[in-house]
Amino acid sequence: MAMGTYTVVLDETSGTNAGITADSQMSISPYVTVSPFDTSGEAGTVLTVSGYGFPAYATIKAGMTAGGVTLSTSATTASSTGYFSVSGAFASSITSTGPESLSLTYNTSAYYQSNAFFVSVPNPSNLGFTF
Repeated sequence: MAMGTYTVVLDETSGTNAGITADSQMSISPYVTVSPFDTSGEAGTVLTVSGYGFPAYATIKAGMTAGGVTLSTSATTASSTGYFSVSGAFASSITSTGPESLSLTYNTSAYYQSNAFFVSVPNPSNLGFTF
């Protein structure tokens, strides 16, 4: 669903409570997922960012910031349901490890998400070296 506030209506259609109706407001807010979630953060590493709940047909501007480093993404447009997916590579290496944030600009608004992905130290034993 695209970003916004929606009314949810429930209507009991059978049983002893038939005919009772209840409604409530529900808000949809933007959220992103990053794949792969766990990365080394090396320059040139490609991440795919998928966005959900953005405004319908929002313009996602080129160049996101991931862990304080530019993620070279192209501009894209969210669907009618507020979904988009775009891939890009780190312009330089991330020098810290741990949870990292992601920020992007859509239309005239900024979006920031903490703990969007994780930078880990590579395991030397998985690199094929013998010590």
